[in-house]
Amino acid sequence: RVLLGIFDRGRLSAYIPTNRETSSGARGKEIVHTTLDFSNSVFILTSNIGSEQLHALRTGKGRIGFRKENKHNSLTRQEIQEIGQRELKNAFRTMPEFLNRIDETIVFNDLKPEHYVQIFYKLLNEANERQLGGLYYIAATTEARDWLIRKARKHPEYGARELKRTIDKKLDNLYEFYK
Repeated sequence: RVLLGIFDRGRLSAYIPTNRETSSGARGKEIVHTTLDFSNSVFILTSNIGSEQLHALRTGKGRIGFRKENKHNSLTRQEIQEIGQRELKNAFRTMPEFLNRIDETIVFNDLKPEHYVQIFYKLLNEANERQLGGLYYIAATTEARDWLIRKARKHPEYGARELKRTIDKKLDNLYEFYK
């Protein structure tokens, strides 16, 4: 609902606590009303809506009935777009006014193995900087990298987010050791 207001009026009114005491000297923080201007903003929303259905169609898992088999077990770009649009409408079926305010939807291609490798190193560098502040650097062997990527790719419907979760989860103990 908040996004609907922003999309309609280009503004968001909010009450924000400040660090000042109230004007009456009462205990607590002063609450001020402010309006944020979004009139010159572009919003990019991402989602994995439809990815489970696409994965099920590609792998044949979770399907009952008949489907014309493709020898490469792949879907055309048009089929992917149609599935994405249908699932987006299903996900927001109780809020058609929200979908009506979206100017464009883009369905991305699946990540390929080489994309996972690039994303892995980017995430590892970010995690090292965030966790260790540049004092130390945890590197990964090719075997460790491939193992973490394999674990993440068990859930392709989550894309690179699963790789990030896997890296964060598996490296937390190492980061604690070096802090």
